Amino acid sequence: MNSDDKNEYRGTKFQKQNLSRRDLRGGSFESCEFANCNCAETDFHAAVFDTCTFVQCDLSLASFKQAKLLGVLFRDCKLLGIPLLHCDQLALSLQFERCVLQSCNFSEMGLKKTKFLDCNIKECDFIHSDLRECDFHKSIFTDTHFNNCNMQKARFTECHGYSINPMNNNIKKAVFDLPDAVTLIEHLGAIIRA
Repeated sequence: MNSDDKNEYRGTKFQKQNLSRRDLRGGSFESCEFANCNCAETDFHAAVFDTCTFVQCDLSLASFKQAKLLGVLFRDCKLLGIPLLHCDQLALSLQFERCVLQSCNFSEMGLKKTKFLDCNIKECDFIHSDLRECDFHKSIFTDTHFNNCNMQKARFTECHGYSINPMNNNIKKAVFDLPDAVTLIEHLGAIIRA
């Protein structure tokens, strides 16, 4: 990876690079693509990503503290143990496609209209999150917590494994499919017979 002293990149494609544990704090990335890169434990503290794409990257334990993520797409990536709630919440626009999201914290985040398409979402927290109009189409959930979230008009079509208590979350006009939508009723203490 070639860079100048300012760590500013524009239209750069990072291909099959090992950026693991690199210090890229304060870097500026505009219209960049990271493809097949190892970004595990990379420090992106206070970095700015504007219209960037990560494809088939390992971002396990990467730090995005105070980072600005504007129009960032993660496709076929692994994101493990990332507290995304520490990103700059005023500069946040994300999309996830076919990603593995494990032990990530999305609590207290404004994620309105964020897409989590065909993702495997494991042991993640969505607590006090704004999930209005989010699209989770075809995602699979395992041990993921939703609590006090605004999920109005969110889409959970063809999703499996979610556990959403309608008494603790605003699910007005959210879309769910059977048979998994039955879990919404189970939280009300109802007994469902086949």
